[in-house]
Amino acid sequence: MPPTPLTQSQRKALIDTSLALLVQEQPEAQRLLDALSASVPGQRRLALRALLAMRPAIPLPPELSCSLERLLAAEAAERDTVDARDLPGTSLDPRLSLWRGDITTIRTDAIVNAANSAMLGCFQPLHACIDNAIHSAAGPGLRQECADIMAARGRPEPTGTATVTGGYHLPAARVIHTVGPIVQRKPTPSTRRSWPPPTDPVCSLPRTYRPPASRCAVSPPVSSATPRPRPPLSRSVPSAKSSPTASHLQRWSSMPSTRSTNRSTAASSALTAERPATIRRLADAASQADAVVLGAGSGLSAAAGLSYSGPRFARLFPDFIEEFGLSDMYSSGFYPFPTPEHRWAYWSRHIIANRYDSPILPLYQDLRGILEGLGDTDHFVITTNVDHAFARNGFDESLLFATQGDYGLWQCSVPCHAGTWSNESAVREMVEQQRDLRIPSSLLLVCPRCGEPAAMNLRVDGTFVEDEHWHDAAERYHRFLSEHESDRVLFLEIGVGWNTPSLIKFPFWQWTYANTSAVFATLNQEPEIPRQIVQRSIAVPGDIAAGIKAWKTLARN
Repeated sequence: MPPTPLTQSQRKALIDTSLALLVQEQPEAQRLLDALSASVPGQRRLALRALLAMRPAIPLPPELSCSLERLLAAEAAERDTVDARDLPGTSLDPRLSLWRGDITTIRTDAIVNAANSAMLGCFQPLHACIDNAIHSAAGPGLRQECADIMAARGRPEPTGTATVTGGYHLPAARVIHTVGPIVQRKPTPSTRRSWPPPTDPVCSLPRTYRPPASRCAVSPPVSSATPRPRPPLSRSVPSAKSSPTASHLQRWSSMPSTRSTNRSTAASSALTAERPATIRRLADAASQADAVVLGAGSGLSAAAGLSYSGPRFARLFPDFIEEFGLSDMYSSGFYPFPTPEHRWAYWSRHIIANRYDSPILPLYQDLRGILEGLGDTDHFVITTNVDHAFARNGFDESLLFATQGDYGLWQCSVPCHAGTWSNESAVREMVEQQRDLRIPSSLLLVCPRCGEPAAMNLRVDGTFVEDEHWHDAAERYHRFLSEHESDRVLFLEIGVGWNTPSLIKFPFWQWTYANTSAVFATLNQEPEIPRQIVQRSIAVPGDIAAGIKAWKTLARN
């Protein structure tokens, strides 16, 4: 039965209710809402779309779910659609039809979405990409299903693969999500196999995380609730006096701070106000846990001394900085070096510095001592770092899953087989023999099986090799999670950012939400915690190294 059409007053009430509830979840969104709504009458529906695009994927509160479901269902029923079966076939093949139009209006078995590797839709409000259009028309339920799939997989979606989900409020029954290849500049024979390409499309990831839609079984309460006034944000956003438009949303969402801070929320402030007490809570939670799952990102290695910028970068690469204007080790990985010989001169030095010749790191030693000092409490480590720092600093490799690869391994660039091999002797020779920012052409490595160029075993696209060791580690990790599914688990996030949130950040939030005995903790410069788990969460802000050292002191005493 089609939904009952909405009157204008009902539609307005549903929009206002949804906006009020979203602002209640994300108080920082009030300024953005004011900026857009104040400019042009009737823009509140556009603002709702923008805020939903920014909202990540854990369950919607019932009232918000019901309000959105009724609104989206009514809009879907009113939408003019095209039946794919009515489209004429081409002269070349009557089974093939060509049609130009809005993909969210076509009735068919499935449509194809150009997804990013996180598979969670575009989080940039009002971004004119197909990913945003499809998720906006389908509703939050689509993002939730994608999030559940990605949490179960524990890895980004590889380039060239396909994942099928429901269509939700789309006229299409299914959505086929696929990640296409991404090329910077015009490809050439020498750059087609260059490492690394961008890891994601232009769509940025969210700055805060909130939950997706459950189906509404009852009629929603309809009100015209008005969002409560909120204190001003610390960052700069467009003023209502400046006649903001949709373009302001684009600029607002793309500011550097938008993916790194949630300090404006009352919940986060309450959690991080007293650092010593917070560290005590963390130590107590770890000692009381049945298991600790540690998820570590690049922020931990940076805090330990493996900085990719600043004096360390200047000391290691003065000649490359002078010649190519490089600014840091991360962005240098994307630099279009003129030849493979130049590229491997850079990368061999990079690998040696960060994988083989980096010193023992006291911060990792401290962290290992803390975990080993928990007695009978089980622990496991998942990391997106590829520097092998956990293993080099004494962590048990049987309790370690490096999901993104290892600087110390080669693989075939095609790849022609699912094997990897050590690169230490090769990269040391590259460093020793490089001259004028180049290695000898004779040192360029090829796959021993097919003769194609060798590549680093790093997850940058769909060619990443998940070898036998990788699969064994993944199996141990998921078995550990399964064994402690209902236990008192501390999900501990250290130095995890927004490059690959679907690997650690989002799953940790979701598992904490699902297991009422679990606790989520984060040590980060600017920690973020979803409102839905804030009562079972601990945030240690600021200097990561100082936080770990303070924890070690407490544990020792």
